[in-house]
Amino acid sequence: MMSNTKIIIIGMIIATGIPRLSPFLFKTKGNMPDWVNRFLNFVPFAAIGALTIPGAFTATPEVPMASVVGFIAAAIASWYKGGIILPIITSIVATFLVLYI
Repeated sequence: MMSNTKIIIIGMIIATGIPRLSPFLFKTKGNMPDWVNRFLNFVPFAAIGALTIPGAFTATPEVPMASVVGFIAAAIASWYKGGIILPIITSIVATFLVLYI
């Protein structure tokens, strides 16, 4: 018999897996209308924005300015270089500097 914890984990895998896998599954099957392809190209950006921006401004509740500085530093690093590693490191360093210096 499965414990409640295992049932919850399996349910969350299904709940988060279906939305993440559906664009890949639908996009690989034949040609889709152009408007659907354009929509699917924006999904990763919208998802990342929805998941990260609220957390970025509430990461340091004692010093809200540190979160803002870290977010701005990450945005500038992302605009300048792109990728994911440089903006993350830049944001961590900027937030650390505001908090501890």
